[in-house]
Amino acid sequence: MFNSLVENMSLNNSELSGNTIIAIWSIFGTLIGGAIISYGTWYGTEKNNRKEKIENEKTIKELKETIINLSAENKAKTQEVLDFNTKIDANTLLIKSVVSSIEKISGNTEKISSKIKAEQSEKGMISLTPKEFENYKINFGSISVVVSIQKLINGYLVSPTNLLAPIYLKLDKGKLLISSKVYDSEMNLALEIIDGEWASNKSNNFSINYDASGLEIINNKGQIQLQLDLYDNIIRINGLFYNNDTVVLLSDGMTTMKNITDNRKKINDFMKVLERNFKHTGKDYLGTRSKKYLEIVKQKKRFQKEIQQKKQELANMDKQKFIKYCNLKVVEFSNLYLKYKKMEDEANISGSQSILANRKLVGEQFQNEFRQKYLVETYAISFELKKLLKYEISNDFKNPKMDSMGDILVMDIEDSFSSITPFYLNMYLQNIKRQIKLLK
Repeated sequence: MFNSLVENMSLNNSELSGNTIIAIWSIFGTLIGGAIISYGTWYGTEKNNRKEKIENEKTIKELKETIINLSAENKAKTQEVLDFNTKIDANTLLIKSVVSSIEKISGNTEKISSKIKAEQSEKGMISLTPKEFENYKINFGSISVVVSIQKLINGYLVSPTNLLAPIYLKLDKGKLLISSKVYDSEMNLALEIIDGEWASNKSNNFSINYDASGLEIINNKGQIQLQLDLYDNIIRINGLFYNNDTVVLLSDGMTTMKNITDNRKKINDFMKVLERNFKHTGKDYLGTRSKKYLEIVKQKKRFQKEIQQKKQELANMDKQKFIKYCNLKVVEFSNLYLKYKKMEDEANISGSQSILANRKLVGEQFQNEFRQKYLVETYAISFELKKLLKYEISNDFKNPKMDSMGDILVMDIEDSFSSITPFYLNMYLQNIKRQIKLLK
């Protein structure tokens, strides 16, 4: 076509003007330039496309390799998970096996524990730990004796009214060891204690409980057969002591009864005065004190604090002021005694089916009023009198101005929290009057 165009142009060259020829060549140049530009553009685009294709292929290849690697890793992780699950299953079986073994062991342990508890209810070791004092007071019922620490170390026999089974106390290396025998109402040996080691007769359903400061034995009738408690330098012994055809009852007082069969109701009423110091029921009652006992201990601590304050107050008085104070208190104590003595007399002739129960009620009312109003003062007064008269508390009663009854009574009132009665208060009054005279 180009050649034909040139030929035509050559043929007609003679006929064409110069401008026409220029225009034709201009058009031709434009066409040639456009073709060249188009080709350049196409070539550049094609080159870019080819480069992008190469890069895309490279990216695709890399992605394929990454996917292949991820697949391999996923496969490995999947295998790890499967292996871990297998281990979990194995561990689960192992845990089930261990749990089963533990359950068997727990069952056996429970059986062993039950056997141990059963044995603990049939035998054991009582190890009381008293605080160290130069002298101790032993209360059994209404009787009190003062015993030096040396006598306890040597061994001391407590036997009110010649008991068939007295109580033997021995202080050994800071431990108070007890020896005694406990009989039931048919005089069958129910429980024996030798130097703290005890064993019970399985046929007698007696319950025993103890800790480092006391012990308590309950008979098959629910009565307190033996109760021993330590508080500071005081050893208190109460209980029910069968002695062939008689019975000795120790509580706030001491009573001996004959014809046990005929006096069972009186015995029961008398023993109701005693409160249990320990728990005797429940799953883990061994060594556990009763709630009421713990409340009393709390009250005693409060009273001790108040007593210390009152002691200091009396110590700051001069002699004459102290004597005047004592005389005023003697009048108050006398009025209290007369009030409750009258109530006791009325209880004794009330015609009620249970005189002892009425007396117990009067006794409880008296103790509550005495504790609230006079316990702190009587304790502090007796302490200050003892200090001013400068006498020693011992079995020998070395001060010739003090008789033995007076000395014991001063100590009695110091332990009056649970044992004070109108009778004791009257004796204390007489003792205070004598001491005031001595002080003058």
